[in-house]
Amino acid sequence: MSTIAVAKTRKATRAIHHPDKSLWRTAIVIDEPESTATVAPDSTATPKPKLKRKRRRRPKPDCDDIHRFLRVLCKEGDIVEVRALNNLRFGFFDNLDMCAKAIHELNKKQKTVYVTLNPVKGREGVDNRIWSQTELERELKARGQNLEPRMNKVVTTKRIKKTDFVTYVIGKKRETREVDSSFDKTIERYKACLTQNEDIVARRWIMIDVDAGQPTNTNSSDKEKADAREMLQAVDAYLQSLGIKAVLTDSGNGYHAYIRVDLRNDEEATTLVSSVLKSLAKQFDGKFGTAHIDVAVSNSGRITKATGTVVFKGSDTDERPVRLSRVLREEHSLISREQLELLYSETQETQTRTQTVPETRRCPETRDVNNLPLDLDSNKVLDVPEVKRSLAWLKQYLAYYDMTVKSQTVTDSSVQVQCRCPNAKEHTTGIDDAQVYVNVTGSLGFNCFHASCRAKGLTGWKGLKDFNNRTSNKPPFRSGASEASEQSERDKLACALYEQMKAEGQTDAPSNSDDCFVYDKKDRKNEIVRWMLDQAQPLDKVAKTAKSIGVSKKALRQIAKELGRDIGQVDGQWVDVKPKQSAKAIAKWMASLPCSVPAKVGYELLRQAGFELDENDSTNRWKVARARKLAGFEVEGSANDSVWVKTRK
Repeated sequence: MSTIAVAKTRKATRAIHHPDKSLWRTAIVIDEPESTATVAPDSTATPKPKLKRKRRRRPKPDCDDIHRFLRVLCKEGDIVEVRALNNLRFGFFDNLDMCAKAIHELNKKQKTVYVTLNPVKGREGVDNRIWSQTELERELKARGQNLEPRMNKVVTTKRIKKTDFVTYVIGKKRETREVDSSFDKTIERYKACLTQNEDIVARRWIMIDVDAGQPTNTNSSDKEKADAREMLQAVDAYLQSLGIKAVLTDSGNGYHAYIRVDLRNDEEATTLVSSVLKSLAKQFDGKFGTAHIDVAVSNSGRITKATGTVVFKGSDTDERPVRLSRVLREEHSLISREQLELLYSETQETQTRTQTVPETRRCPETRDVNNLPLDLDSNKVLDVPEVKRSLAWLKQYLAYYDMTVKSQTVTDSSVQVQCRCPNAKEHTTGIDDAQVYVNVTGSLGFNCFHASCRAKGLTGWKGLKDFNNRTSNKPPFRSGASEASEQSERDKLACALYEQMKAEGQTDAPSNSDDCFVYDKKDRKNEIVRWMLDQAQPLDKVAKTAKSIGVSKKALRQIAKELGRDIGQVDGQWVDVKPKQSAKAIAKWMASLPCSVPAKVGYELLRQAGFELDENDSTNRWKVARARKLAGFEVEGSANDSVWVKTRK
């Protein structure tokens, strides 16, 4: 039997390896080296197992609670759509028992399940089972049925990148080059027809969604959910004070309150429901931490979580666990339209939510900004001319749209202005604050404090993005007065040119000066450009004048082509473009020649058309001969007095 030396130490034991690799020994060092002892270990002792961390058990869906929620939400015979958004699964049910079982089985696959809030109209495909889009398409094709009633055809175009290698023979050399053979491929696929707003029979429920305000695609923490529960209690107490009793549910990460109504599915009812939600949000948002009321759930085709299922919105962690949704209270009362309007009128006075800034509205131009006052403390950043210019433009932009500046801060590297977000109408909370900052370089930046547009950056505010890209030909913001002055200058120039044309007798226009020019007539503008081209004026001057009076480059080239000139831009300058010197190009031009032309005259006409040809050059003669054959001409007569005669069209 093996033995080990044992000694006492002040702190702890440590395991060491015995020289014999088949044995392990435990040594204990003591303060008294002269007193040691040996003991025999128990060969039957087993090592202590390591303590494993207890894993928190994930909740399981409750089929009874699912059935109970469906009985409250729907009547027997109502059509309900079941939907799972992640890797889409869907199905239409008119049997609540089968619907509850399908929801239970679907949720066990770790999918968050939703159902329609209001009853769906009768439709084809109510088969009481869950489908994927691929399964449904395959099943309908196997039955030989048409896909259109239950699926919509979607046509998309995809660019297929392809590269081919082509070998060219150049003299005695062979060269292989890459050739881009990419092409567009049309893809046809079918998409399932899900419930839309127009597919709802009537409005039966109004959902008040109390959101915990957690980050996107994450579960709520215990603190965030506690804040949401306090808000739900406050909303429920307020509703009961008005005689309204709602169904209350725990949605997993937040809470829902369902108000029973009986409304038509029309635009008027949607406006009323949206107004009620916005009024409640304005009254309760901001008082319970990050909790808020979602105002974007007013549409009639809204889906809601199937209560009784597990909600998988994010990773299952100790701080943000996955939770089970459940019914808190089933009792409810049916309220009339008058009570709903009373609910809105009670909170209407406190509703002051502003509208989104209309980006289509023009902002006044701010070119002279040196004399504009800046209501900020002096700082080195404000001494930079670019910062002054950008800050002045920003302040006038905000004032023009009646956007109140809440605070202004100057740092060593930027100027920060806190105001209302231009996308406030899309926010689902009462948080409207945004921050615009001016960098040292004069460029503008944008940051919103709401989660929905926090990641958009500068793209969330089109006006500021256009300001940073204002080097384009069309400034993004110009006042009506600025455009009117530019239009007046164009009219003056066009009228002066038209008067000059009349003085030279180049137009048959009446002599009355009141009718000298009508700017919006296309033929008058083209007539001015045609007259300038006839005067053999420099092409750059003609192009600049044409742009000033509103003639496009395409129209300018067309007018020149009518006059027998081919013009274009080379290195930014307008020049007469020489025609191609190929035999096909010559043949195309020769098609306009008369049926009989002397050879010498034909060569002269070709040279006038821009072809560099010499009848004494054998290469040019061969090229012209090839062109004659393509154009249908034959040569008759002697070599000195030859004539080109067209024999075929």
